[in-house]
Amino acid sequence: MLTIQNEANKRYEYSFNDTNGVLSKFSFNIDGYNVDKNGNNMTIYTKNANTSDTMGSFTSVTGVVETTTSCVFWLTGKDGDQEFVSEQPQADPISVYIKVKTESLGYGEITKTDTSTGKYLAGAVYGIYSDSDCNTKVDSMTTDKNGYAKSKALTPGTYYVKEITAPKGYVKSDKVHTLTVKAGQTTGISLNDVEQLGSLTIYKEGEVLTGWNGKNFVYEKKKLQGATFKVTAGDDIYEGDKTGMIKTADILKKKLLYYIISTWLLLFDFYWFI
Repeated sequence: MLTIQNEANKRYEYSFNDTNGVLSKFSFNIDGYNVDKNGNNMTIYTKNANTSDTMGSFTSVTGVVETTTSCVFWLTGKDGDQEFVSEQPQADPISVYIKVKTESLGYGEITKTDTSTGKYLAGAVYGIYSDSDCNTKVDSMTTDKNGYAKSKALTPGTYYVKEITAPKGYVKSDKVHTLTVKAGQTTGISLNDVEQLGSLTIYKEGEVLTGWNGKNFVYEKKKLQGATFKVTAGDDIYEGDKTGMIKTADILKKKLLYYIISTWLLLFDFYWFI
């Protein structure tokens, strides 16, 4: 009988019910395990992994055998049970046994943080795969507010972990991570994401005097050098992990300069030509 890991109680356990109503008439003992028994319901559990068979035995708790000379009286004292008298038996008693062992299972866990700040990130979804190409998914995990997620029970072996969905405001990573699961243990890996950033490109264009056609000045639309722009936010801006906020008044102010042949140099060349 294989036991099943109970995460809530942090133990291996197996529970069953005897629908024949016989279990209540027996006690059960097994070395290395605990037993909770109530009538025809029984739970066997342990906090330690044990993948080897362990023998457990049942002992009857109903009735008593009394012998007088060559006769045996079977008396239970319960309504519905038949009492009888017979000759003293010459047979060995019948014993009942079961074998118990824990399943060979382990777990994987991840902790997700911001690459720059180290803050924990919620909402990251990761797949656990049995192949390095990440085609055969065996489980998925979603990080909580503490950036933590844990897998279901897995058979020992090598697995591969890859991000399916990044937290809001972050860039999804395509890196594949190796996860080695061991029986009775939880193996953890630390992961991080880079905040999703945007870029702004500004061009300043205007009419530039480029020459004389004999009758009129000639102008062309070109990019202009030396324009200075002030960049501000229209509203409060939050960091990707939602824990920090950049106030409108604190937004970066930069000079954005884009270089072309300077207008003044063109004018100088023109007048020199005249």
